[in-house]
Amino acid sequence: MLLFYSTILPADDARPAYLELKETQSGVYDVTWKRPEIAGKALMLSPVFPTNCREIRGFPAKSLTDMRIDRFQVECDERGVAGRLITIDGLTHSARDVIVKLIFADYSTTHILRAEQPSVFIQPVAEKSQVIKDYLRLGIKHIHGGVDHLLFILALIFLVPGLVELIKAVTAFTLSHSLTLVAAVLGWVSIPLPPVEACIALSILFLAIEMVHKLQGHTSITISQPWLAAMGFGLIHGFGFAGALSQAGLPPTEIPLALLFFNLGVELGQLLFIVPIYAFLKLVNLGIFRINLEYFVSYGIGTISVFWLIERIRLF
Repeated sequence: MLLFYSTILPADDARPAYLELKETQSGVYDVTWKRPEIAGKALMLSPVFPTNCREIRGFPAKSLTDMRIDRFQVECDERGVAGRLITIDGLTHSARDVIVKLIFADYSTTHILRAEQPSVFIQPVAEKSQVIKDYLRLGIKHIHGGVDHLLFILALIFLVPGLVELIKAVTAFTLSHSLTLVAAVLGWVSIPLPPVEACIALSILFLAIEMVHKLQGHTSITISQPWLAAMGFGLIHGFGFAGALSQAGLPPTEIPLALLFFNLGVELGQLLFIVPIYAFLKLVNLGIFRINLEYFVSYGIGTISVFWLIERIRLF
């Protein structure tokens, strides 16, 4: 049953769609439109440009790793798209986000659209308040959509004995993944994504095994000092977080602000996940029931992580 569940539980399938407009000359934009494919079909979403714009040239569509990519050119009048609306048709009936990146001659800006906000008004310059709001939401969305990251944190909750130790472990995890996230997004370090994703699955499997060892009365550095494992594996998870942020891009004039609030969003998302589970476990701390629950969770996490590990190694 757990192996079957693994096949229908994608680890990071909150993949957003991505729309990029790059100004090549006054009023002319190269457009890249990427949509996730599910079961071979692209999401039924389409961009709607201002009425002063029209498509002048199209290129053949491509499908790469469950993503449909359309490229074409749009020509607008002398005012371009600044001061106008861009809308994603079909987004009001979708649970996906759409990242809209605009690259102008003198600045760039990124916006995140969703069902309740399917349109964006293009400002002449990027606004700080919008950057804060969008990247905070993107951080929360990514951690809650990344089941693999959540399973790692869930294993920590069961593995760490007390609240103080749990806070230390989660803080170490946050600090370390923040370092590699920033290094990867800024281009200081570059690692292919498939090995990173496989190592993330391996880190979850490692903690699941350590959970069983703890239940059997064994000890290890991970069990006695869980913050060390959290810090070490956090460096790997940071490269995974960087994948979502790299696709979204960063507003060149507000890079530190965007990085800060994306990390704060990830941290807030982690806390929203940890607090109710920790409170529940304190309420059900009832002898044999708690032991059976921990065995069930550890083997469940281990089974799913093994499936992910094999699946991701096949992508090398």
